[in-house]
Amino acid sequence: MKILIVEDEPIFVETLLMYLEEMGYENVHHADNATDALRLFVAVEPDLVLLDINIKGGKDGINIAEAIN
Repeated sequence: MKILIVEDEPIFVETLLMYLEEMGYENVHHADNATDALRLFVAVEPDLVLLDINIKGGKDGINIAEAIN
């Protein structure tokens, strides 16, 4: 399973990565802004996106959800 994490708080990213690794997930990608998130979404084609609503930059998580939907 390919997973994309969109989160701009490093402590949350590290925590999610730790839990996902413990559960056996190895194909996990991370972005901390909308531009990188959309680029990775196209490149990786994840099965699951863990999306923070409030991220830095001009677009928020809702904008990203609308774009990938």
